[in-house]
Amino acid sequence: HFIANPDLVYRLENNVALNAYNRKTFYLPGEVSPTGYTDYPFAEEDYTARSLL
Repeated sequence: HFIANPDLVYRLENNVALNAYNRKTFYLPGEVSPTGYTDYPFAEEDYTARSLL
């Protein structure tokens, strides 16, 4: 669940549902795009307004 939830700690602390991962995009031979690694969305909660520090 780590890859599919870039804000995993926030989601767990605030009881926000986890994103489902797509196992078919974990390892794509010859693929260099971020698909499956960095294209998962953050929670739509008030996460962006909070400081990460």
